[in-house]
Amino acid sequence: MAKFKKAIQALNEGKRVRRSSWHSDKRFVFRQVPSEIPKEVIPKMQSLPDTVKNFFIKTFEEEQIDAIYYSDQLALVGMSNCITSYSPTVSDSFASDWEILD
Repeated sequence: MAKFKKAIQALNEGKRVRRSSWHSDKRFVFRQVPSEIPKEVIPKMQSLPDTVKNFFIKTFEEEQIDAIYYSDQLALVGMSNCITSYSPTVSDSFASDWEILD
């Protein structure tokens, strides 16, 4: 078992972490890989609403920007194949039951 500081270090190394109190071996947190998304890809992205796509397309034209960037995001894999955002609670931050999975 580890404290949250060790879990954060593991996330930064690309490892998965979970709390032993979560009662599921399939639930874990990972840090998304920082990514550059070229402007040509934006219209094809299923994860962005059309209004957001339109905002970026307009911004690309007005400011001559070539990409958007994903960074510093944590994600939670639940009991199925669903991935959602994760933000640690105060309880998570002070817990010492973190497990480093790989």
